[in-house]
Amino acid sequence: MHEAVGSWARVLDIHYSPVFKDHRRDCLPEASKYQHLVHEYGLVDRYDSEEARIALNHLWRAVDDRLNFFTPTRKPVTWVKDSSGQRKRIYDEPATPLDRLSEAGVMSPSQESELITYRNSLDPAQLTSEIGHWQERLKSISTL
Repeated sequence: MHEAVGSWARVLDIHYSPVFKDHRRDCLPEASKYQHLVHEYGLVDRYDSEEARIALNHLWRAVDDRLNFFTPTRKPVTWVKDSSGQRKRIYDEPATPLDRLSEAGVMSPSQESELITYRNSLDPAQLTSEIGHWQERLKSISTL
């Protein structure tokens, strides 16, 4: 089967590297770390038009703003053993990425002020509405 596909691709001058089932590269942690966001927000269709690119750019801007300014996350701090000897992960208090960045003290006061001003100009409900709008737009593009 793979030989037939390879021959077909060579005739059409298509260059590819076949990855066989159960290949060790199938489960790269880097590839899967944020993959759930792509499937959750960008759906799983194939987009190959300029219109889709524009819609995806708008979608990811809204998703990034919501995640970075309004979605608190917990980060693992350490491991402890409970009374039965089982390891248990301990997490810090939930905080948004902007809050974590501010606490780290790596920004200049002007950078921090600019980001806080930007956050204050955003409306979480409006971002959610925009995300829904661009997802619907992508659905209609993929069915064309």
